[in-house]
Amino acid sequence: MNIEKSKLKILIHNNLGADFEDQKESVERDLHNFAGQVAAFRQAEKMIAGLFEHYRKDLHEGTLEQEAFDHIDRAIKRSIGVCTNLGDKAHAMQLMKQGEANRLNTIIENLQKSITVERTKLEQVLEALDDDNLSDEEKREVVDGRPLQVVTGGASDAAEDINERRAEARQRKESAAQVEVSETTAAGSEQETAAGRRPKSRPKGSDTLKSRKAGGEAGTTTT
Repeated sequence: MNIEKSKLKILIHNNLGADFEDQKESVERDLHNFAGQVAAFRQAEKMIAGLFEHYRKDLHEGTLEQEAFDHIDRAIKRSIGVCTNLGDKAHAMQLMKQGEANRLNTIIENLQKSITVERTKLEQVLEALDDDNLSDEEKREVVDGRPLQVVTGGASDAAEDINERRAEARQRKESAAQVEVSETTAAGSEQETAAGRRPKSRPKGSDTLKSRKAGGEAGTTTT
């Protein structure tokens, strides 16, 4: 794992996330705008349709001629058709913007997950590099090997893997210390045993004194 590249990746993802957030806000504004247009055109349809009943009542009461009513009827129907057409177009745009907003939400969520995983990987690696319980070889493996492969499945797996390595390293140190203590104790016992079996040394000059005594006794007997 290249630590600088990891930091750069986090920075790039953050910048991309900010850009997509801006796009999402713009799309959401358009979404609300089209939703308002749909509601307005649907309301206009109902209002114009209400005018038809009003003029038909005038026709029945004789205050409106049939020819005039026919012109009004055609105008009302055209107006309702225009409102329906515009409302349908606005609804189609609303659906399109909703799909775009959903897509941006998915992209932003994925970027956030990627940033979280990458940041966790980086923190775990930096923490492992400062851990004195890990050997240099294990630190190299943390940077280049297995933990990074595990992290792709989730940040918690990386933490668990590194914690296992630390536990193994501590166990090896404890075992080595116990072996060293055992060897020291065994060496001390062997030295004590060897000292107990060693024959007692005679005082210097004892053999010479015995020889002199024996020679004196022999001279007395000859006389």
